[in-house]
Amino acid sequence: MKLQVVQVLVVVALMASLCKAGPELSGACPLNWEKFGSSCYFFNTHKTSWDCANTICKQVGGDLASIESAEENTFILDIINKEGGCDNGMVWIGLNDKETEGTFIWTSSNKPITFNGWNGGEPNGSGNENCVEIKLSAGVWNDLSCNQPCCYICEKPQRTHI
Repeated sequence: MKLQVVQVLVVVALMASLCKAGPELSGACPLNWEKFGSSCYFFNTHKTSWDCANTICKQVGGDLASIESAEENTFILDIINKEGGCDNGMVWIGLNDKETEGTFIWTSSNKPITFNGWNGGEPNGSGNENCVEIKLSAGVWNDLSCNQPCCYICEKPQRTHI
């Protein structure tokens, strides 16, 4: 009898949490994700390689962030700074030229950049640099070895329905 009561309480609590008008059900972003435009963003301070960061973002339903405007670039910097930044000042974004040297594409769309956030003299491809980080000190992009441990930012579309 006691076990049945506990089971009923667990089911009721689960149903209540599913029926609550929380962020995911209202079309906004999941808990701890930030909204900009029609996307949700999550900054992770765990430093890892670009490939590992990309895999983690895909596992949560997104990709490493694609930056398509100066406003979005500023928004991403604001999220990172709000979360305390990254101690090495480097954050992976979803841009790379792994397939074709010198042709940088976003992982989310396989399309080239439309907004240019490169630091002066970049990309320079120095030393097999095929992945891109945003430098927190200046808010500009830099190509870097994909094996360099960096923090990362994921982006995924907002949920518009259950």
